[in-house]
Amino acid sequence: KVNMSLSEEEMKCLLSYYNSLEKPEIVLCNSFDKHSNLLHWREKWYVVYDRHFSQLLKDLNRIFFFEENEIDAYKIIAQIYAEELFLKGKFVKSGQFINSFFKKDKKKYCMNPEFEEVLKIQEAFIISHELAHWFYFRIQEKEKVSRALDMHYEKCRGYFDEVEREKTVQAADDKIIKLVFHYFKVNPGIQEESYCDISAITFLLAHFKVLSNLNSIEAASAAFLALYAMQLPGFIKYSVNAYYTYHL
Repeated sequence: KVNMSLSEEEMKCLLSYYNSLEKPEIVLCNSFDKHSNLLHWREKWYVVYDRHFSQLLKDLNRIFFFEENEIDAYKIIAQIYAEELFLKGKFVKSGQFINSFFKKDKKKYCMNPEFEEVLKIQEAFIISHELAHWFYFRIQEKEKVSRALDMHYEKCRGYFDEVEREKTVQAADDKIIKLVFHYFKVNPGIQEESYCDISAITFLLAHFKVLSNLNSIEAASAAFLALYAMQLPGFIKYSVNAYYTYHL
């Protein structure tokens, strides 16, 4: 059975943030894919949360908060590579990474109760991000682009104004920042992901007292750690795909 750190009541709290009669069903799985997603199947929406990613978050949280040595970090990377290679059908190479991962016994750690609170916030952030995708589809095109742009434009404009006043950034750096902002403006996919991240953070800051005993700063920090961790399997998947595409 696949369980969540979040209780049934806390899951209802996540769904209640979006004021609609029809809401996605949250489905749990446990797979090497480690990827949560929003799915539309047979005229119904589902948020699929991969619980295996929670175990990865536990390990990364432990290394981050305990400041463990790099050996543990390499073991986690080896594990993710082994899983990605397995999914690609590269079973021998996957076994080699598994052998590397289990060459030495992992240390036994006592999970601090506060870490469970951190994990709960992180799970809530990921599910809220996917729910925001579902809500994003229900906003009219003009309105949703305007919302996403407005949230970023003011921050960027304020930054540029500060640069103009203080002249603290090199011209090359300023040019790069403006190019990134332009890329954001013309890329709908980036706009949507940004909107979903901001919506998830907004939800957590509004409801963190219901979800955990952490304060607002701790809750936001936990969410950002989850956001960074979400990129790790993607980078490894990309490197595995690139390697085998190049060597075919």
